[in-house]
Amino acid sequence: MGDSIPALITELCLLLIQLELSLLMIAAELITLINLTYSYFEFNTQTQFILSNLSYQSLSC
Repeated sequence: MGDSIPALITELCLLLIQLELSLLMIAAELITLINLTYSYFEFNTQTQFILSNLSYQSLSC
């Protein structure tokens, strides 16, 4: 029975490492999603700004 305790501790440590890696991968995916969303809205805002400037310039001519 004394031999099984170190094996259980080792298995627990490996499971904790797997959990940590899984959480890091989820965090990386969330960061990627946030960056993509921010880039999309930033691009949309810049496009609308450019289009509004173009329409303003065409009206003022």
